[in-house]
Amino acid sequence: MGRRERLGAAERPISLAVGRLDPAWRVLHEVSVGRDQPAISHLAIGPAGVFSLLVRRHPVWRRRLVPERVQVHVAEDDLQVDGRPMPYIPQARIQAWRAARALSAAAGGEIRVRPAVVIAGCEEITFHAVPGKVDVVARRHVPRWLSTFPTAPEFDVAELYAAARRPDTWKER
Repeated sequence: MGRRERLGAAERPISLAVGRLDPAWRVLHEVSVGRDQPAISHLAIGPAGVFSLLVRRHPVWRRRLVPERVQVHVAEDDLQVDGRPMPYIPQARIQAWRAARALSAAAGGEIRVRPAVVIAGCEEITFHAVPGKVDVVARRHVPRWLSTFPTAPEFDVAELYAAARRPDTWKER
């Protein structure tokens, strides 16, 4: 199985989770933001705004007999999975910045994108200190987490989703 197939298999559970969202939400999967840049795992556009979801499953997850026991600890920008530091929080910020830049240009106005790291394969995340401007969420909690945000009336969901689906929106500028 190649790298792309492995990544696709890791993405399926989150696809199922975002599939449980209210019908007012629209989700794009594997958004390519440039030839030399990693794709955005999922871009959720809905009544509460735009969210860039960086989905990660730690390699240890596949080797465990009980996958829900993966330990995730967060202390500001330090995120550790089973005691190993992972660069997911800065990566999520960068992907959200790229998405905001591209969507703002396509929409002709400022579009804010809230970054989130979604960890597949863990039951709970232990927070010692909350990271700045990035949410960290277990995969199974994504629909409930997105539903907690208030409605943001600044933009039309259908219009922004249409802009996000156009390939020229994501061409490097």
